[in-house]
Amino acid sequence: MQHNTARTSDIMHFCLETAVNQAIDFVLIQELSIRFENNIATTVFHSAYHCILPTCFNNIRSRVVIFARNLSNYKFCHRTDLTSDSDIIIIDVSDSNIKTFQIINIYNERNLNTESDINYTVKRSLQHIQLTMKTLVIEDFNAHHIWWNSSVTSSKNTNVLISWLESNDFELVNESDIQICSRSNNSVIDLAFAIKKLYSQVSDWYVDEMNASDSDHEIITFNIRTKATELIDNSLCSDFFNFNKADWKLFSEEILVQAQDIDFSYLHSDCSCVNDLNFAAKTLYNIIYAAAEKSISKRRFSDKSKSW
Repeated sequence: MQHNTARTSDIMHFCLETAVNQAIDFVLIQELSIRFENNIATTVFHSAYHCILPTCFNNIRSRVVIFARNLSNYKFCHRTDLTSDSDIIIIDVSDSNIKTFQIINIYNERNLNTESDINYTVKRSLQHIQLTMKTLVIEDFNAHHIWWNSSVTSSKNTNVLISWLESNDFELVNESDIQICSRSNNSVIDLAFAIKKLYSQVSDWYVDEMNASDSDHEIITFNIRTKATELIDNSLCSDFFNFNKADWKLFSEEILVQAQDIDFSYLHSDCSCVNDLNFAAKTLYNIIYAAAEKSISKRRFSDKSKSW
Protein backbone atom coordinates (compact mmCIF):
# COMPACT_ATOMS: atom_id res chain seq x y z
CA MET A 1 0.00 0.00 0.00
CA GLN A 2 1.19 3.53 -0.74
CA HIS A 3 -0.27 6.86 0.33
CA ASN A 4 0.67 10.52 0.69
CA THR A 5 -0.82 11.43 4.09
CA ALA A 6 -0.37 15.21 3.84
CA ARG A 7 1.62 15.40 7.09
CA THR A 8 -1.53 14.53 9.06
CA SER A 9 -1.46 11.97 11.88
CA ASP A 10 -5.20 11.20 11.63
CA ILE A 11 -4.78 10.27 7.96
CA MET A 12 -1.83 8.05 8.85
CA HIS A 13 -3.91 6.26 11.50
CA PHE A 14 -6.74 5.78 8.98
CA CYS A 15 -4.32 4.41 6.41
CA LEU A 16 -2.81 1.94 8.88
CA GLU A 17 -6.23 0.78 10.10
CA THR A 18 -7.22 0.20 6.48
CA ALA A 19 -4.00 -1.75 5.97
CA VAL A 20 -4.65 -3.91 9.05
CA ASN A 21 -8.12 -4.82 7.78
CA GLN A 22 -6.62 -5.91 4.46
CA ALA A 23 -3.57 -7.66 6.02
CA ILE A 24 -1.20 -5.40 4.08
CA ASP A 25 2.42 -6.41 4.68
CA PHE A 26 4.12 -3.11 3.86
CA VAL A 27 2.67 0.40 3.99
CA LEU A 28 4.73 3.06 2.22
CA ILE A 29 3.86 6.60 3.19
CA GLN A 30 5.03 9.90 1.80
CA GLU A 31 4.59 13.26 3.58
CA LEU A 32 4.12 11.73 7.01
CA SER A 33 3.39 13.46 10.28
CA ILE A 34 6.68 13.62 12.18
CA ARG A 35 8.00 15.30 15.31
CA PHE A 36 11.30 15.45 17.17
CA GLU A 37 11.81 14.56 20.82
CA ASN A 38 15.32 15.11 22.16
CA ASN A 39 16.59 15.23 18.56
CA ILE A 40 14.99 11.84 17.82
CA ALA A 41 12.40 11.65 15.04
CA THR A 42 9.10 9.95 15.90
CA THR A 43 5.81 9.45 14.11
CA VAL A 44 2.49 7.73 14.75
CA PHE A 45 2.44 4.34 16.43
CA HIS A 46 0.37 1.29 15.51
CA SER A 47 0.58 -1.95 17.47
CA ALA A 48 0.23 -4.06 14.30
CA TYR A 49 3.18 -2.48 12.49
CA HIS A 50 6.88 -1.84 12.93
CA CYS A 51 7.88 1.67 11.90
CA ILE A 52 10.95 2.19 9.66
CA LEU A 53 12.22 5.76 9.42
CA PRO A 54 15.29 7.13 7.62
CA THR A 55 18.17 8.35 9.70
CA CYS A 56 17.55 12.07 10.28
CA PHE A 57 20.33 14.59 10.84
CA ASN A 58 20.11 18.13 12.23
CA ASN A 59 16.38 17.71 12.88
CA ILE A 60 15.70 17.59 9.13
CA ARG A 61 12.16 16.28 8.68
CA SER A 62 11.93 12.99 6.81
CA ARG A 63 9.14 12.78 4.24
CA VAL A 64 8.98 8.99 3.90
CA VAL A 65 8.27 6.08 6.22
CA ILE A 66 7.60 2.35 5.82
CA PHE A 67 5.40 0.33 8.17
CA ALA A 68 6.06 -3.44 8.18
CA ARG A 69 3.31 -5.72 9.51
CA ASN A 70 4.39 -7.58 12.65
CA LEU A 71 2.54 -10.75 11.63
CA SER A 72 3.91 -10.79 8.10
CA ASN A 73 5.71 -13.86 6.79
CA TYR A 74 8.26 -11.57 5.16
CA LYS A 75 11.51 -10.48 6.74
CA PHE A 76 13.08 -7.12 5.98
CA CYS A 77 16.44 -5.42 6.31
CA HIS A 78 16.69 -1.63 6.43
CA ARG A 79 19.55 -0.74 4.06
CA THR A 80 20.93 2.37 5.74
CA ASP A 81 24.24 1.62 4.01
CA LEU A 82 22.82 2.53 0.59
CA THR A 83 21.64 6.10 1.26
CA SER A 84 21.64 8.75 3.96
CA ASP A 85 18.98 10.86 2.24
CA SER A 86 16.09 11.63 4.59
CA ASP A 87 13.63 11.38 1.67
CA ILE A 88 14.53 7.79 0.74
CA ILE A 89 14.08 4.47 2.54
CA ILE A 90 15.43 1.22 1.10
CA ILE A 91 14.60 -2.21 2.50
CA ASP A 92 15.42 -5.74 1.36
CA VAL A 93 12.46 -8.11 1.59
CA SER A 94 12.97 -11.84 1.87
CA ASP A 95 10.93 -15.01 2.25
CA SER A 96 11.36 -18.69 1.43
CA ASN A 97 8.81 -18.37 -1.40
CA ILE A 98 10.40 -15.46 -3.25
CA LYS A 99 13.91 -14.35 -4.12
CA THR A 100 15.03 -11.37 -2.06
CA PHE A 101 13.97 -8.08 -3.63
CA GLN A 102 14.29 -4.42 -2.75
CA ILE A 103 11.68 -1.76 -2.03
CA ILE A 104 12.57 1.92 -2.35
CA ASN A 105 10.21 4.53 -0.92
CA ILE A 106 11.00 8.05 -2.12
CA TYR A 107 9.60 11.56 -1.94
CA ASN A 108 10.95 13.58 -4.85
CA GLU A 109 11.38 17.13 -3.64
CA ARG A 110 14.06 19.71 -2.90
CA ASN A 111 16.17 18.98 0.16
CA LEU A 112 14.91 20.62 3.37
CA ASN A 113 18.54 21.04 4.43
CA THR A 114 19.35 24.25 2.56
CA GLU A 115 23.03 23.94 3.48
CA SER A 116 23.42 20.79 1.38
CA ASP A 117 22.38 19.75 -2.13
CA ILE A 118 18.97 21.36 -2.71
CA ASN A 119 18.24 19.41 -5.91
CA TYR A 120 15.20 17.13 -6.12
CA THR A 121 15.67 13.70 -4.52
CA VAL A 122 15.99 11.80 -7.81
CA LYS A 123 18.82 14.02 -8.98
CA ARG A 124 20.70 14.41 -5.69
CA SER A 125 20.44 10.78 -4.49
CA LEU A 126 18.34 8.20 -6.33
CA GLN A 127 20.29 8.29 -9.60
CA HIS A 128 23.48 7.41 -7.70
CA ILE A 129 22.07 4.27 -6.05
CA GLN A 130 23.45 1.10 -7.63
CA LEU A 131 20.78 -1.58 -7.90
CA THR A 132 21.96 -5.15 -7.36
CA MET A 133 18.67 -7.07 -7.22
CA LYS A 134 15.03 -7.00 -8.32
CA THR A 135 13.67 -3.64 -7.20
CA LEU A 136 10.33 -1.94 -6.67
CA VAL A 137 10.33 1.87 -6.48
CA ILE A 138 7.35 3.58 -4.83
CA GLU A 139 7.17 7.33 -4.77
CA ASP A 140 5.49 10.65 -4.87
CA PHE A 141 7.56 11.80 -7.84
CA ASN A 142 6.18 15.32 -8.31
CA ALA A 143 7.00 14.64 -11.95
CA HIS A 144 4.95 14.77 -15.14
CA HIS A 145 5.55 12.71 -18.28
CA ILE A 146 3.48 11.10 -21.05
CA TRP A 147 4.70 7.67 -19.92
CA TRP A 148 2.12 7.79 -17.11
CA ASN A 149 -0.05 10.73 -18.17
CA SER A 150 -0.85 11.09 -21.87
CA SER A 151 -2.39 14.56 -21.37
CA VAL A 152 0.97 16.07 -20.39
CA THR A 153 2.21 18.57 -22.97
CA SER A 154 5.38 19.59 -21.12
CA SER A 155 7.47 17.22 -19.01
CA LYS A 156 8.52 18.27 -15.51
CA ASN A 157 11.29 16.88 -13.28
CA THR A 158 11.78 13.86 -15.53
CA ASN A 159 15.08 14.11 -17.43
CA VAL A 160 17.21 12.38 -14.79
CA LEU A 161 14.33 10.16 -13.68
CA ILE A 162 13.53 8.73 -17.11
CA SER A 163 17.21 8.10 -17.81
CA TRP A 164 17.59 6.23 -14.51
CA LEU A 165 14.44 4.18 -15.03
CA GLU A 166 15.42 3.20 -18.58
CA SER A 167 19.00 2.33 -17.69
CA ASN A 168 17.75 0.00 -14.94
CA ASP A 169 15.03 -1.61 -17.09
CA PHE A 170 12.00 -0.46 -15.09
CA GLU A 171 8.36 -0.91 -16.07
CA LEU A 172 5.46 1.26 -14.90
CA VAL A 173 3.19 -0.54 -12.41
CA ASN A 174 0.44 2.10 -12.44
CA GLU A 175 -2.35 2.01 -14.95
CA SER A 176 -1.52 5.17 -16.88
CA ASP A 177 -3.83 8.20 -16.95
CA ILE A 178 -5.54 7.32 -13.66
CA GLN A 179 -5.80 10.48 -11.58
CA ILE A 180 -4.36 9.91 -8.11
CA CYS A 181 -4.13 13.42 -6.67
CA SER A 182 -7.11 15.79 -6.62
CA ARG A 183 -4.89 18.86 -6.53
CA SER A 184 -5.52 19.31 -10.27
CA ASN A 185 -7.62 17.69 -12.97
CA ASN A 186 -4.85 15.53 -14.41
CA SER A 187 -2.43 14.91 -11.54
CA VAL A 188 -0.67 11.54 -11.80
CA ILE A 189 2.34 11.77 -9.48
CA ASP A 190 2.11 8.80 -7.07
CA LEU A 191 3.90 6.14 -9.05
CA ALA A 192 5.32 2.65 -8.78
CA PHE A 193 7.96 1.10 -11.02
CA ALA A 194 9.35 -2.44 -11.00
CA ILE A 195 12.42 -3.85 -12.70
CA LYS A 196 11.29 -6.18 -15.52
CA LYS A 197 12.36 -9.32 -13.65
CA LEU A 198 10.01 -8.35 -10.79
CA TYR A 199 7.31 -6.64 -12.86
CA SER A 200 5.76 -9.95 -13.96
CA GLN A 201 5.09 -10.76 -10.30
CA VAL A 202 3.27 -7.49 -9.56
CA SER A 203 -0.52 -7.66 -9.85
CA ASP A 204 -3.83 -6.08 -8.89
CA TRP A 205 -2.75 -2.42 -8.86
CA TYR A 206 -5.75 -0.28 -8.00
CA VAL A 207 -6.89 2.98 -6.42
CA ASP A 208 -8.80 2.18 -3.23
CA GLU A 209 -11.76 4.51 -3.68
CA MET A 210 -13.72 2.66 -0.99
CA ASN A 211 -11.28 3.91 1.64
CA ALA A 212 -10.85 7.58 0.86
CA SER A 213 -8.84 9.49 3.45
CA ASP A 214 -8.86 13.26 3.94
CA SER A 215 -5.64 13.52 1.92
CA ASP A 216 -5.75 14.99 -1.57
CA HIS A 217 -4.00 11.78 -2.69
CA GLU A 218 -5.63 8.37 -3.14
CA ILE A 219 -4.68 5.17 -1.31
CA ILE A 220 -3.08 2.72 -3.75
CA THR A 221 -2.58 -1.01 -3.24
CA PHE A 222 -1.09 -3.87 -5.24
CA ASN A 223 0.31 -7.36 -4.71
CA ILE A 224 3.55 -9.18 -5.37
CA ARG A 225 3.03 -12.84 -6.18
CA THR A 226 5.22 -15.54 -4.65
CA LYS A 227 5.53 -19.29 -5.09
CA ALA A 228 2.92 -19.64 -2.35
CA THR A 229 0.38 -17.55 -4.26
CA GLU A 230 -2.27 -19.67 -5.94
CA LEU A 231 -3.93 -17.83 -8.81
CA ILE A 232 -6.56 -18.39 -11.44
CA ASP A 233 -6.76 -16.30 -14.59
CA ASN A 234 -8.59 -13.06 -13.89
CA SER A 235 -10.56 -12.44 -17.06
CA LEU A 236 -11.68 -9.07 -15.74
CA CYS A 237 -8.04 -8.03 -16.24
CA SER A 238 -6.99 -10.19 -19.17
CA ASP A 239 -9.93 -8.99 -21.27
CA PHE A 240 -9.09 -5.34 -20.49
CA PHE A 241 -12.51 -4.25 -19.28
CA ASN A 242 -12.79 -0.46 -19.40
CA PHE A 243 -14.14 0.32 -15.94
CA ASN A 244 -14.32 4.04 -16.76
CA LYS A 245 -17.15 3.21 -19.19
CA ALA A 246 -19.01 0.72 -17.02
CA ASP A 247 -22.77 0.81 -16.55
CA TRP A 248 -22.72 0.06 -12.82
CA LYS A 249 -26.52 0.10 -12.51
CA LEU A 250 -26.79 -2.60 -15.17
CA PHE A 251 -23.89 -4.46 -13.54
CA SER A 252 -25.75 -4.55 -10.20
CA GLU A 253 -28.91 -5.75 -11.89
CA GLU A 254 -27.03 -8.48 -13.76
CA ILE A 255 -25.35 -9.66 -10.56
CA LEU A 256 -28.79 -10.25 -9.04
CA VAL A 257 -30.01 -12.03 -12.17
CA GLN A 258 -26.97 -14.30 -12.37
CA ALA A 259 -27.09 -15.12 -8.64
CA GLN A 260 -30.82 -15.63 -8.21
CA ASP A 261 -30.61 -19.43 -8.29
CA ILE A 262 -27.33 -19.74 -6.40
CA ASP A 263 -27.39 -20.95 -2.80
CA PHE A 264 -24.31 -20.36 -0.65
CA SER A 265 -25.98 -21.35 2.62
CA TYR A 266 -23.95 -24.59 2.77
CA LEU A 267 -20.90 -22.49 3.60
CA HIS A 268 -22.35 -21.85 7.06
CA SER A 269 -22.42 -25.57 7.79
CA ASP A 270 -19.93 -27.06 10.24
CA CYS A 271 -19.22 -29.66 7.54
CA SER A 272 -18.05 -27.18 4.92
CA CYS A 273 -14.44 -27.57 3.80
CA VAL A 274 -11.79 -25.90 1.67
CA ASN A 275 -13.17 -27.51 -1.48
CA ASP A 276 -16.55 -25.94 -0.72
CA LEU A 277 -14.91 -22.52 -0.41
CA ASN A 278 -13.01 -23.00 -3.68
CA PHE A 279 -16.20 -24.03 -5.47
CA ALA A 280 -18.05 -21.03 -4.06
CA ALA A 281 -15.24 -18.69 -5.11
CA LYS A 282 -15.32 -20.00 -8.69
CA THR A 283 -19.11 -19.71 -8.77
CA LEU A 284 -18.93 -16.11 -7.57
CA TYR A 285 -16.23 -15.40 -10.14
CA ASN A 286 -18.46 -16.71 -12.95
CA ILE A 287 -21.36 -14.56 -11.72
CA ILE A 288 -19.23 -11.40 -11.69
CA TYR A 289 -17.69 -12.11 -15.09
CA ALA A 290 -21.07 -12.78 -16.71
CA ALA A 291 -22.40 -9.50 -15.31
CA ALA A 292 -19.31 -7.63 -16.50
CA GLU A 293 -19.68 -9.03 -20.04
CA LYS A 294 -23.11 -7.39 -20.29
CA SER A 295 -22.40 -4.09 -18.58
CA ILE A 296 -18.74 -3.12 -19.13
CA SER A 297 -17.20 -2.38 -22.51
CA LYS A 298 -13.71 -3.63 -23.32
CA ARG A 299 -10.71 -1.53 -24.17
CA ARG A 300 -9.69 -1.44 -27.80
CA PHE A 301 -6.03 -1.47 -28.77
CA SER A 302 -4.54 -1.08 -32.23
CA ASP A 303 -1.12 -1.61 -33.73
CA LYS A 304 -0.87 2.16 -33.93
CA SER A 305 -1.39 2.76 -30.22
CA LYS A 306 0.81 5.62 -29.09
CA SER A 307 4.08 4.73 -27.43
CA TRP A 308 5.83 7.34 -25.38
